[in-house]
Amino acid sequence: MELDLGLPWVAPLVSVVLAITFLGVWRRGRDIPALDVRLEDAVRDLPRKASSSHQIRCYDPATLEEFGYAHAMSAAEVRDIIAKTRLASKDWKKSSFAQRRMLLKILLKFTVENQADICRVSALDSGKPLVDASFGEVLGTCEKIWWLVAEGERYLRPERRSSGYMMFYKKARVEYHPVGVVGTIVPWNYPFHNILNPLTAAVFAGNGIVIKVSEHATWSALVYQRVIDAALAAAGAPPDLVRIVTGFGEAGGALVTGGVDKLIFVGSTAIGHKVLEAAATTLTPVVLELGGKDAFIVLEDADLATVTATALRGAFQSCGQNCAGAERFIVAERLFEEFVQRCVAVAGKLRQGPAAGEDVVDCGSMCMPGQAEKVQELVDDAVAQGAKVGFGVPCSLCAGQALSGAGLAVLRGGWDPGAAPSCMPLPSIPSRTRVVWPGVASTPAGFARPPPSPTPGVDRRAPAGHGEGPLLPADHHHRCRTGHAYLGGGGLWTRHVRGDLQERCRGRGPGQ
Repeated sequence: MELDLGLPWVAPLVSVVLAITFLGVWRRGRDIPALDVRLEDAVRDLPRKASSSHQIRCYDPATLEEFGYAHAMSAAEVRDIIAKTRLASKDWKKSSFAQRRMLLKILLKFTVENQADICRVSALDSGKPLVDASFGEVLGTCEKIWWLVAEGERYLRPERRSSGYMMFYKKARVEYHPVGVVGTIVPWNYPFHNILNPLTAAVFAGNGIVIKVSEHATWSALVYQRVIDAALAAAGAPPDLVRIVTGFGEAGGALVTGGVDKLIFVGSTAIGHKVLEAAATTLTPVVLELGGKDAFIVLEDADLATVTATALRGAFQSCGQNCAGAERFIVAERLFEEFVQRCVAVAGKLRQGPAAGEDVVDCGSMCMPGQAEKVQELVDDAVAQGAKVGFGVPCSLCAGQALSGAGLAVLRGGWDPGAAPSCMPLPSIPSRTRVVWPGVASTPAGFARPPPSPTPGVDRRAPAGHGEGPLLPADHHHRCRTGHAYLGGGGLWTRHVRGDLQERCRGRGPGQ
């Protein structure tokens, strides 16, 4: 499958990388058990009618075809699952690294051998195109699993530390012990990866894990639970070591307050505040991965022929339903007009439709009900305040509630001079528009000219919650790192366009 974003090498690259991964697994894994799980047949027994109010309607967001109804767990059921997982974790913490590696290798082998089915199941439940599933669901998951297999034990070994001058006669070291039960709440945008990502790390460290999935990704989660159960059995692990919780807010709240030993939450900033507040009552350690307004900053020496394709993929991958998707484009004055023209020209050629249908598409559907209409409201609000639409189709003209032409809108305009000095407004539209708010998923792409600055394109820091993963394409790493200091964000992606080298710089800006 090809992605019509000026990246003819995308599909071949994915094929080559997956082929290399497959050969590596095959050579090392001829003694690894194979799992006999047919993904799409795994939950065909879901009831077609809701039997009670505690049911979750499962359907394809693109076509609205129903898969059936799944059980929404109560708080009592979630607490019972945590208790069972705790018992399983007590046995698993005694397991050897060899057994843990075997469990991960079984999951890796299944992922590689069943990648097409995994992509299709994820596409049916989340609306993403198959090529996006190949990158986000399969390729990323395989890489993370293999890193754990190859490097995980080394980073969990005891480490020597200095005991200082006063305790020169003592020895000091750091030991890593399993915490017990890890609770995780994950979103719907990457159904397979969002389950396997915390699962593999938790079990390799000797823990059990309970994963609360979004109600909008329940069907695929039940499919993948079958795979996990089979892998646990093949590796000789306790059957309750990994459990998936399905349900609504009641189930998520029960997981937070139900007695897990560590909590991981991936989602919006607003819900993250509530999770942290609830976990504080029991002093449960929490890891938060929250949404933001990721900036894509094009410096004046960037090569637009290279940058444009990357920018549009950042904006329209999975219809923008991507945690690190590009949502604010700040373009140097000299390149602004040409950059907008290039982006509009390519955006007009994007194909949208059911992700798992017969036709090849570049953009699938939005997952949550009403999200397409919300994006249309954001576009209308921006236009009413001076923004101009370069390309887009009104949501009312799209087929089905989940297909959104508004997700293909390209907004353009100037910098808002009335913004507060400490705020970086959303490119191309005034900062007072609602589309600038953090946590708004699937937003259109917006472009802005920056004000004069020693670092073109970077002059103001992002407000809290607005900078999850900025990307700065430029010809020199030094200028990108300088821009990172101005932004004050978390992780930074830079692109050295002349050498076609990508580097992720992890760090924080001044005062972070």
